[in-house]
Amino acid sequence: MLKLFITKAINLTIKRPYFLVKRLFISIGTIVNKSGRRKECNICGKTLNNFLPYRQNYKLDAYNEILDWVGSDVKNFACVHCRSHDRERHLFMYFDALDLWNEFSNKKILHFAPEAHLSKKIKELEPSLYVQGDFNPKYLFEGNSDILNIDATDIKYNDEYFDFLICNHVLEHIVDYKKAFSEIYRVLKKNGKAILQTPYSRTLSKNFEDPGIQTNLQREVLYGQHDHVRVFSEKQFFNDLNEAGFTLNIQKHDSLFDVNTSFRHGVNKLEDLVLVEKDKEIQVG
Repeated sequence: MLKLFITKAINLTIKRPYFLVKRLFISIGTIVNKSGRRKECNICGKTLNNFLPYRQNYKLDAYNEILDWVGSDVKNFACVHCRSHDRERHLFMYFDALDLWNEFSNKKILHFAPEAHLSKKIKELEPSLYVQGDFNPKYLFEGNSDILNIDATDIKYNDEYFDFLICNHVLEHIVDYKKAFSEIYRVLKKNGKAILQTPYSRTLSKNFEDPGIQTNLQREVLYGQHDHVRVFSEKQFFNDLNEAGFTLNIQKHDSLFDVNTSFRHGVNKLEDLVLVEKDKEIQVG
């Protein structure tokens, strides 16, 4: 048996030297990266040389330049230690700086497309109810029975039910986002808060979307990712939130963090926190 294993290993080495050498260099590179100290993950607390880039960063770079596009820091996407991504690290930074963690204890929380580390942290804060949902939980959360099938445009909960809602980079995937705004507003309690992050262009005066754009390739080229359904305009995005009844409480990144902190933790210094509130004086209808 051992002889057979050795023979197969030798044959594999002879037939596939390129792949073995490539894997060796990747392993060495990972070890070197993990031992670096240039950057630090603010979630796991470990240092590294560089965060891993997003797989399509060369395309999103073009969007950043042409459309003044604000979204993920695609060059600093994932931590090599804990696999946290930049958008999750950014929320941790905002929640720390604004003391938003106090919003979760003994409160009812709805969290769309829940990030692993953020979800764990929220559970530790002991909310009275923590609902995690996704439109297609089997796609990204297979095997996790905690993730419920919830459509943001048709939330099956009573009016004014939740105290806090998190929807981090989800709206760009929703066709009828205004219906999602309406539903989020409906299920939030008066004075309830929501985090509604989404990539948007600061150049466009209106959203860019067209029903003729149907294929994955078309969406990837024109919207920046194969499963995005539009490019939001910053102006229209904020106006639509106001029209839905929300009070905007935008937290500016550069008023809370300096450039060195953004670089150190690998987040987009241009992405502000889109924090909205359901004002008790505003009625929609």
